[in-house]
Amino acid sequence: MSRHYHTRPPKPVACAVVVDEAGTLCGAPIERPKSEHPYCKFHLARAYKNNGETRGLQPRQRYGALPNTCGIIDPDGTLCTRGSANPTGKYGRLCRLHARRQFLYGDVQGGQWQTKTCELMLPDGTRCPLDHKGKVNGEGPAMCDLHWRRTRKWGDPRVDLPLDYHRGLNTCEVVLGYDPKKGELCPNFANTRGVCSGHNHRGRKAGYVYDKPIMPKNILGDERFLYRADPANGFVRVGELYDGTPCHHWLGAKSRRGYGISGAESRVARSRLVHRRIWETLVGPIPAGQHVDHMCHNQDCFNLEHLRCLPVKEHIQATRTVVDLRTALERAEVQIAELGAGLGTGKAA
Repeated sequence: MSRHYHTRPPKPVACAVVVDEAGTLCGAPIERPKSEHPYCKFHLARAYKNNGETRGLQPRQRYGALPNTCGIIDPDGTLCTRGSANPTGKYGRLCRLHARRQFLYGDVQGGQWQTKTCELMLPDGTRCPLDHKGKVNGEGPAMCDLHWRRTRKWGDPRVDLPLDYHRGLNTCEVVLGYDPKKGELCPNFANTRGVCSGHNHRGRKAGYVYDKPIMPKNILGDERFLYRADPANGFVRVGELYDGTPCHHWLGAKSRRGYGISGAESRVARSRLVHRRIWETLVGPIPAGQHVDHMCHNQDCFNLEHLRCLPVKEHIQATRTVVDLRTALERAEVQIAELGAGLGTGKAA
């Protein structure tokens, strides 16, 4: 006896509402595929509001853009389809980006889209050659980014100042006193009171400006780490000699076992041991199954000439040997001190 299998017809995946007199279908994806109403989001909302009636034009044909979207055409010809920030607010259906441009520059095409030059005149009678950014709060002449920032900060564009006023003309007046750069001026830019922001903060906190080294603010990542690891910049204590070269002792944070710790960064969101990071930065990745060993036996040293890669077993054996020798040396020193104290007591008696 043969069996007859009844297959269900496939459910539609696109909205089949007719949107014009020519019989064009909507074609938008269905909002709820398992529902009994095979409508897109727009026609489903219309059906709920109008008691099942879905007739009407598509939103793109009526408004030129989807409902509650920006709809601004940028200079490169693309249509902005971002959601409106506040459709009932001051800027209507503008998205957050174009509403902010309208607020800052007085024009939805302000900011990065402008190709005009600054409208301010310099003291020598020439026009500012920098690119036009926009108007301050939508008022006044159109300015470049430099004069726009000056106006927002000081209330005046200060065209009497040179365009490179913030570069090298105002440096910190503090004379450095730490060993590698003793007698040199601080290279950072001066913000207030003739000193840089770092020395100014120290002066307000401690009551006086002391000349310990300050990390520059314009370097990040591995470049910042290498700047701090350079003994010439004052962040490293140069110690005893080993095999003709001095140890570089880390002056920053340390672990409980005495190893130097480098702070987290954007690429690696966790702290790292200094001797491992200096090896990975200057030499390369540490081979699998190996550790970085200190030949000088100083945990906080990160001089590359004092480091080497060893298999885990050999590294553990070398560490145990050093620990045993140090323990025996400490015991011998204690015994010598006790014998010295006993001999002193006998002589006194």
